[in-house]
Order: sequence, then C-alpha cells, then structure tokens
Amino acid sequence: MKRIIVVAYVCAFLLIGCDNKVKVPNRIYKDLKMRPYSVLGKKYYPTYVKTGQTMTGIASWYGPDFHGHLTSNGERYNMHAFTAAHKTWPMGTIVKVKNLKNGKSVIVRINDRGPFVKGRIIDCSYAAGKRLGLDKSGTAKVRLEVLGTSAVRYKSIKEPSATTSVATDYGVQAGAFSNFQAAKSRARLFSDK
Repeated sequence: MKRIIVVAYVCAFLLIGCDNKVKVPNRIYKDLKMRPYSVLGKKYYPTYVKTGQTMTGIASWYGPDFHGHLTSNGERYNMHAFTAAHKTWPMGTIVKVKNLKNGKSVIVRINDRGPFVKGRIIDCSYAAGKRLGLDKSGTAKVRLEVLGTSAVRYKSIKEPSATTSVATDYGVQAGAFSNFQAAKSRARLFSDK
C-alpha cells in the first residue's frame, strides 16, 4: 500500500513539475469559490451545481484587454487557456459549452465572474470562444452542461486530457469522486474526443 501512495505522489509531482502552470494558494481558492459578491450594485450568490445540470443562453468571449489581469479566483487570465466566467457557478466547475447555431463545442473551467451584460450567461476565454466560432460572431446562443468540478488550482489549463498507467502492483488514481454519476461524467469528458 505504501508503494502505491509513493508512486502516486511521485507521478503527481512529475506531472506538476512538467507543467509551466503557477499554483494559486489554496486559501484564495477556497475563500472565493462560493463567496457572495457585488457588481454594479447587484449582489450575486454563487450556487451549487450538479453534474449534468444545463443552462441555455447567450455566450460571449473576452481576450486581449484582460490578458494577464487577475481573475476572480486569483489566477492570471490567459486568453489562450480554456477557461470562462460565470456569474454564479462555483469556481473550478468544468463545463461543456455547445454553440447551438454551428454545433461546435468546447470544455472550459470556470475561473472568473461575469459576464455582466444583460442576457449573457457565460464569457469564454479567447481560445474557447474561437473554438466555438465566437471570434467571428461575437456572441451566440449556447447550451452549458456541467461535467463536474476540478481540483485544479493553477494558472491555466490546456484542454483536459487524461492518461492512466497501471502496472501489476501499482496504479495511478486519476480522480476521486463523491458519487458514481460524477465519475461517469468525468469519464465522458475524456471519451468525447
């Protein structure tokens, strides 16, 4: 059992060490995940979400003017990462965004608050917006689907991908879930490609 734990820690450090992502202190992430906030005199209360929960509305994107600025959870905004802003869904929520006009979709992680424009439900990073075709249209009607939550607390993520290696007496845990539906949802995240 000790060998499995040691191998898991070594693999985690190797994966983190090979990445150029900057970690955000845990205290910042935990404080901001569900904390109410006010913008333009209106108070917003983050809500809990369930895997499979959906929402339909208008999406937009934000890019160069915000690149490098701090997001609501303390990360630096990277317009080339697959992230998004949502008014009330928890930070770290993994969301599939589907453009209902052209059928294109992308998976993003909520790391910011917004958009604060009437009628819009999500503000995608430039990379995510480009994948959806928003770079040409500016906005589009989309369907959001909650795929799960992420324990990722660092600067930016590339599109999610997973590899699991298993040897005879060793294994790498790819995730821990509180319920079976969440595990199935995360598996779908990687099998859609």
